[in-house]
Amino acid sequence: MVDERDFRILAHLLRDPFASYEKLGRQTGLSGTAAKTRLEDLERLGVLEGFRGLPAAGILHRYARLFLFKPTDNPKSLERALETESAVFATLDQNKVVGVLTYNLAQQGKPEAALVELLGEPEFETTPLIPNLNNSVNRASISELEVIKGLVPHPRISLSDLSELTGLSLKVVRKIRSRLIGEGMLHVLPMFQAAHSRGLLLYEILAHAANHSILSQMSENLPECSILGHHENPLGLSLYCWANSLKEVLEVEAGLKENSSIDSVRIVIHMQRVFASSRVIDLVEKEILRQKNGRNSREHLGFGDRIYSTR
Repeated sequence: MVDERDFRILAHLLRDPFASYEKLGRQTGLSGTAAKTRLEDLERLGVLEGFRGLPAAGILHRYARLFLFKPTDNPKSLERALETESAVFATLDQNKVVGVLTYNLAQQGKPEAALVELLGEPEFETTPLIPNLNNSVNRASISELEVIKGLVPHPRISLSDLSELTGLSLKVVRKIRSRLIGEGMLHVLPMFQAAHSRGLLLYEILAHAANHSILSQMSENLPECSILGHHENPLGLSLYCWANSLKEVLEVEAGLKENSSIDSVRIVIHMQRVFASSRVIDLVEKEILRQKNGRNSREHLGFGDRIYSTR
């Protein structure tokens, strides 16, 4: 049976996606073997479908935009949405609302005509802060891009396998992997669905308010939630949460909607998620090729490939 400790393991992985099973166990009062067994059980139950690595759009010379479309009864809408050129991630919630994350060439890009034809005009759109770069980062080096390419389909790949895949030393890939998360160049997505067994219901809260202090206070009052990320335009917060029943979820939603300081609240119970790994890898490979060919040298003037010391 799925329980609160499973949620705690997933919440720790959101904050530290490369944590070892031993570390996960220490943080949740389990042995490393028990933590590993619980994650394997979550995958077997269909609650967790593994993890995917999503690079920040900025290092790929793209702009991230999240669109929410009206409910659909088309069961193949997610897969078809990912067939469009800019879509990298799509999700379907219990209300049949479709969300599509796109990487556009234009900063305030509208959804592609093919997406609109498939799903209609979006009912909501925002520029997510995750995945996004820290202000100090200009671009990823070729070595970093090679590591990102290896992490996209399997973020929790072992360092030894990642070293063999990229041809870089263990020490270098460890440094790069740490930097990717710390600088916001890579975000690890847990591909979790609503729990299909008794004991735990996984869901997200998307809330918008006038300032960060209201959102921070809201999250502090929800101990059974973990922050997924912040959003801008409009200002908002995403929380990953758990409950024992749908009744509890509805009670949380009602309480938040009664708070006049919160502009809007949306509860999402994910029924399906799909990720366009091949498209993301293709975008990374194109950026590697661009740098190797020395294109857009003026744009990158003064930036060479970073050197990672193995000493």
